[in-house]
Amino acid sequence: MARGDQPSSASAVEAPISACRLFGAPVTVDGKPERLADLGVVKSGGTWQVVAVRTHRREATLDSWSPERLTATASTGAIEATWLREALFDRQIVDVEGKRIIRVGDVVLAGRADRLEVVAVEVGAAALLRRLGFAWLAARLEPQLLPIERLHLPDKSAGSLLLDAPREQLEHLDSATVANLLSRLPVPVAEHAVRDSRHRGAVARLAELRRRRRRFPRTPA
Repeated sequence: MARGDQPSSASAVEAPISACRLFGAPVTVDGKPERLADLGVVKSGGTWQVVAVRTHRREATLDSWSPERLTATASTGAIEATWLREALFDRQIVDVEGKRIIRVGDVVLAGRADRLEVVAVEVGAAALLRRLGFAWLAARLEPQLLPIERLHLPDKSAGSLLLDAPREQLEHLDSATVANLLSRLPVPVAEHAVRDSRHRGAVARLAELRRRRRRFPRTPA
């Protein structure tokens, strides 16, 4: 998170839907009742749209949703999507100064027309208390949200760390500083953060150096 910035409150999200609360909810797959285990999202333009569901039995393409029930069509193969529980839940976030902050506790969705979109991640004590079953206590705290567009999230599972830094903020830093910061992140996250950026070459060289060190580790003298 940039210096001086604070996570926004839930008031910034219209009719927020907690992904954590949806897990375990009814989902109808090919007419058969099942329970939701995870949601798959795909980035389309500037938004992350929910396109798939995962139950304890299978993966399926999302057809429609309502606060009461989701409906889906079973897939014959693996669905190419980013699964929220794998890619976001419990991941730590690194700000542009290289400091770790609190883990992602929940993912906030918004229902827009006939689709669901990821709009933010929630950090802070409220999300943790809600997941532990203390919803009444969590309701006393103001949810702390980070808009999803502030996080650099690859299309696949992002590893243990995410980066909170608007792209324009990275552009104002020198390449050596950016490379040093991104050296703390998994390679896919670092490469995603500087895609189409002037820092891309510096980060690519850093990634190659890290690969060589893993392949040819130094032997003790």
